[in-house]
Amino acid sequence: MKCMDLHDFLADIDRRKAELGIVDRDPEEVWAEAVARKVRKLERLAELAEAGDCTDISGLDRYERRWVLWGHRQEG
Repeated sequence: MKCMDLHDFLADIDRRKAELGIVDRDPEEVWAEAVARKVRKLERLAELAEAGDCTDISGLDRYERRWVLWGHRQEG
């Protein structure tokens, strides 16, 4: 087996990513999207609490929490 130097190895990874259409995302953009999702979730939970529909979801698993918050199951 032929040894690859680091430059060739990284170039090979970049080539394979390009073939598969994988794009590296900006970490700050990813972080901003995660924060926005969390804000939407907390706003929705506040709406439910104000309506008296829900006050504590801590005992639920992630699928049950999604169902309570969004009204439908999201398979993951």
